[in-house]
Amino acid sequence: MQPKQISSTGNAIVKEAARLKRKRNRYQSRLFLVEGEDLLESARVRGLRPRQVFVLEGYEELAAGLGAGGGGSGSGTTDVYSCGRHVLENISELGSSSRIVAGFDFLDGKLA
Repeated sequence: MQPKQISSTGNAIVKEAARLKRKRNRYQSRLFLVEGEDLLESARVRGLRPRQVFVLEGYEELAAGLGAGGGGSGSGTTDVYSCGRHVLENISELGSSSRIVAGFDFLDGKLA
C-alpha cells in the first residue's frame, strides 16, 4: 500500500492527531498515540494494529508490518501517511525527532 502524502500541519487528519496530546481528547476519541520504532514493534509483536501511522518522508519502510491495510486494533483499516519533519513534530509529544508515530484504539483489557 502506498502511503498518502501530508505536507501541512493544517491538514484535518494532523489536527485531529495533535489533539490527542490532551488527556481529555484521548478519552473522548478513545485513541492514543505511540511514538518510536521500538514501541511500535512491541505493539506489532502483540498483534495490535494501529488505526493511523504517520511516518517521516524517506522512512516509509518503518510502517511495513504494522498492519497497513489489514485492520486496526479493533476493526477497520490502517491508514499510512508520509509526512515532513514539521508535520511529525506537530503530532509528537516527545520533542525528539520521532520518525514514526501511530494512533491506536484504546485497549479494553490489560496487556500481559
